Amino acid sequence: MRASILALVLCLLLLAGCGKQGAQFSTAVVTTGGGTEEHAPAEDAGSESEGSEPAERPEGGKEPEGEKEPEGAPEAGPAEQPGPGAEREEPEKLEKPESPENSENPFEIMPRDFLFSSGAGAWGTELTIETDGSFSGLFVDSDMGVSGEGYPDGTRYVCAFSGKFSQPEPVDETTWSMEIESMELEHPGDGTEEYADGVRYVYSEPYGLEDAEELLVYSPRTPAESLPEDFLIWLRMPWGWEPEEDRTLGCWGIYNVSQGYGFTAFE
Repeated sequence: MRASILALVLCLLLLAGCGKQGAQFSTAVVTTGGGTEEHAPAEDAGSESEGSEPAERPEGGKEPEGEKEPEGAPEAGPAEQPGPGAEREEPEKLEKPESPENSENPFEIMPRDFLFSSGAGAWGTELTIETDGSFSGLFVDSDMGVSGEGYPDGTRYVCAFSGKFSQPEPVDETTWSMEIESMELEHPGDGTEEYADGVRYVYSEPYGLEDAEELLVYSPRTPAESLPEDFLIWLRMPWGWEPEEDRTLGCWGIYNVSQGYGFTAFE
């Protein structure tokens, strides 16, 4: 009898276990007023949907905050340059100040008065040039030892002249070329004589400018090595000229190319 009871209890326990598993797949029957309807059982709230993967969570169970740049990350590069077709803003161009060597009119920047002389004897030709290229001058050579009856105070060779130079044409950055457009003498330079105040005056040519076909104008920045020796002689004799430390002329000069004469002006 006791064995039968134990067997019965064991069977009931087995049936109870099977009933719990079967309940998950059993069909619920709902009775309504019009009949019965079958409903599939609701999925377990803890179960995962088919084909979906669980979201990974960071260690420690904390939700991730906004992305942070890792330490030691390189700095951002330069801003993106515009493409070939993009319009570019042109930089403002600054006007270069005009220097004396680049001036179109050296008459406006050179000294007014030039001198042609050897330094030996009492002779010289003074030349004054205006900003429009007009000029005037005076040649004087006094020889007090040449005297005679009617001129006890000696002889003086004289030429007063005036005229106009052509507009100088640049040869290089420090040199210009010009010609004599016109020139008039106060007295004919043919050796005509005149006596006054105990002096014999002999009217001559404008020494230094006679027979001038081309005149070269040199600025102080002209390299000394580029200057003709015939011109430099007229600086060394009266002035003891030497080049500047930067080997330039250091003064203004006018060179009568055909005659080899040189006028100079020291500011």
